[in-house]
Amino acid sequence: MRVLVAIILLAACLNGCSNVDDANYRDYFSATAVDGKTRHYVYNTVTKEEGEVYNNKAIRRISKISKNRIELVEYTYLTDYDTTIRVDSTIMEMRKDGIYVIKSFINGGDDWQQLSMKSTLSFPYNWEKARDVFTSWKSTYKGEPMESSGEQAFKGCQERNVTGYGKVNVAIREGVQKRIYKGETITSSIEKWDVKGLGLYRYKSITGESSYEMEYECEISKEDYEGYLIRR
Repeated sequence: MRVLVAIILLAACLNGCSNVDDANYRDYFSATAVDGKTRHYVYNTVTKEEGEVYNNKAIRRISKISKNRIELVEYTYLTDYDTTIRVDSTIMEMRKDGIYVIKSFINGGDDWQQLSMKSTLSFPYNWEKARDVFTSWKSTYKGEPMESSGEQAFKGCQERNVTGYGKVNVAIREGVQKRIYKGETITSSIEKWDVKGLGLYRYKSITGESSYEMEYECEISKEDYEGYLIRR
């Protein structure tokens, strides 16, 4: 792949995802980071826990809030209850070497609750295969301290048929997340798929016998997005 077979192959390596060495995450992140246009998305979610299966929807918004910062906000729409609840909100900053998480919030009940964390590199622009990226944060949940740490690595690209985009190269990230709560350590294996221009297409988490999977359905209008938010 790295001999001068054709200029087209060279351009593909520079501008997209090499299936050998690295991925250019400038391309595999949301186009909002480039053009500043706010976008709204719906994802289908499937939660499996203790033999039960729950089908809901994740409602996501990504917007540019300053020259170098973007905000990602996610809600869950509980289809059986026609109710929307907060999930998380993250402010990210574009720097020379990649995209950093600056602030992050979770559902605090009556409002958003900010996590205690340091600024962390989340997406290196040139993400070499097998390079680990680490995260950690602290918070409280129902009055009890909770800690989380994780790592993920770029595992390469694979061609996939994906909703709304057809057959494309998907950049795959895999990792592990650990949470400590009430003296118990909970470990989850994580897999993420990223698509050019969209960013996150698929997220899957497996924790013991339980699992959570979120997969892109479609982009929606601002009006439809706000329609979900009033169902609270």
